[in-house]
Amino acid sequence: MKTIQDFFTLVHQSDIIAYLFGITLGILTLVGFAAVFVSINSQHKAQKARETYWELASFPYSFSNYKDENIGKLIFQKVNLYNNIITPADKNTTKIIDWIRHSLLSVSIVWSIFLLILAANLHIIEYILIFVPTIVIINLFYFFTRYLNNLKNIKKVAGLFSIEEIFDVGNISCDIPTPSLAAISSRLRIAREEKNLYSISVGFPVPFNNFLVRPIITGVNEGTDHWNENFKFINDTDSEKITFIDSKDTTWWLGSPLYWHEIEKISLPEDINELNIQLDYNSRKGLTMVFFRSIPVRELLNLDRITKYSTLPDDIQEQFSLNFDKGRRPTENVQDN
Repeated sequence: MKTIQDFFTLVHQSDIIAYLFGITLGILTLVGFAAVFVSINSQHKAQKARETYWELASFPYSFSNYKDENIGKLIFQKVNLYNNIITPADKNTTKIIDWIRHSLLSVSIVWSIFLLILAANLHIIEYILIFVPTIVIINLFYFFTRYLNNLKNIKKVAGLFSIEEIFDVGNISCDIPTPSLAAISSRLRIAREEKNLYSISVGFPVPFNNFLVRPIITGVNEGTDHWNENFKFINDTDSEKITFIDSKDTTWWLGSPLYWHEIEKISLPEDINELNIQLDYNSRKGLTMVFFRSIPVRELLNLDRITKYSTLPDDIQEQFSLNFDKGRRPTENVQDN
């Protein structure tokens, strides 16, 4: 009667080993070609993501005229392109990576089973000499599949930030000057609520968040045509007039920019000829001041509930530095949110 050991004894051991070696060699060759394809494809997308990220970082210093209507559209296009690049890999790449993982898993299982069978045909020393390298290679397969799986995440491969992290104006880890990016893409809008009551809103092409907006609104005396502190509606030290911009309170509008936030409501005295509006964007990164051109009050008197006054920044000033250290606040005198 045959024993279990006789059942696992291989008569044509060398032929079987050669056969398994040929099969696994063919599979691993295909795996190698597929892995090269996935790696090259991911590296190309990672490089494109880096270039788009650098373009976003340089945007605040690429324009001399902030009244260009296309600034907001360009920022939206670049952000949309960046988001499309860093999103999870396409279906074909995902299928190839999954096929590679399953192929390596299958090879590992076949080798493991074959090792168990060889246990009945080899001396202990011979078995150890085969067992140890096989286990090492199977572990290498495991780490290799983990590496390939990470190639699905272009953001991680390129070492970049997600869209949500870029939109966070107070994120000191992100080296994009987001306060200035928000500033140059701002649009000021004034709507008439009642006969003499106006609401002031600021809009952005993308949902920037996690920063404070402090409006400073002054008026020109119609008689003297000079700035007068008596007509300073919003004082820059009035903490009650500070608005916190959060991603949760964004409002979708069918226009550009798409995200609007109401900053203040004011009543205009009869003897005001012009308005001068300044918005201060304050976050952990620092302070950016946005200046808009003087607004003739006569243009506001013609507004109704449908018609709204809109204008773009005239100038911006920065009072912050980029956080190259990424472990410290860029400025010591900036108020935390």
